[in-house]
Amino acid sequence: MNNDLGIIRALAYNLYVERKGEDGSPLEDWLKAEKEVRKVNAARIEKSNVLEALQNRGRELTISAGKAAVKQGALNR
Repeated sequence: MNNDLGIIRALAYNLYVERKGEDGSPLEDWLKAEKEVRKVNAARIEKSNVLEALQNRGRELTISAGKAAVKQGALNR
């Protein structure tokens, strides 16, 4: 979270500079930057969850294939 504050601060400042200090407020800049950081973090978490699910599914398939191979070996005896 501490790192996020620095990122939010930098984004808010960039928004301020982009609008040349006109037509807005520092609070609006801050809230917009905060929203963007939260969106990026949520996407990062979702990607992590998807990757974890795929890895778990891969392990399940590997275990199933191993069990099938053992069963097939027992049938061939």
